[in-house]
Amino acid sequence: MISAKKMLYKVVERIATVTVKAKGTIVGYAPSDVTITSGTSWQELCSITLPAGVWMVSICAQFPNNATGARAITLGTATASAGTAIRTMRTQAANGSITTLTLTVPAEGGSTYYLNCYQTSGSSLSVSPRYTAVKIGDSISYA
Repeated sequence: MISAKKMLYKVVERIATVTVKAKGTIVGYAPSDVTITSGTSWQELCSITLPAGVWMVSICAQFPNNATGARAITLGTATASAGTAIRTMRTQAANGSITTLTLTVPAEGGSTYYLNCYQTSGSSLSVSPRYTAVKIGDSISYA
C-alpha cells in the first residue's frame, strides 16, 4: 500500500518540476486600508510585482464588523477583475466579527498580480489588505 505522502509526491511529480537555487527570499507589504463600496463589482486593493522566479503568494483582506452581505477576494493578473483570477475565495459576513479571508497560491515571477475584492454590505467598508510572497525557486517546467 502506498502512503499518502508518497502518493502526493507522485501526483506533484507529474504536474511540475521546480528548479530551486535561491529559496526563502521574502517580499512583504502592508499597504494602508482601502475603502470599498458595496456592490458586486470587483475593486483593486493593491498589487505586487514579482521578480523572476517561482513564488508562493499569500493574500489577506480583513473586513470590519458588519453582518450584512458577502465578501470575496481574488488574486489575478488584471486590476478590478475576477476574469483573470488565479484563485478566488468567498464567504458570508460574520455577525459581530471581523471577516478575514486568506488564500495562498503559486505564481510565476516577472508579472504583476492584483489583490481584488468585493463586498455587498450595503455601505462602504474600510478593508485592510495584506500580502506576502516567498520565493521557492528559480524556474518551473511542466511535465
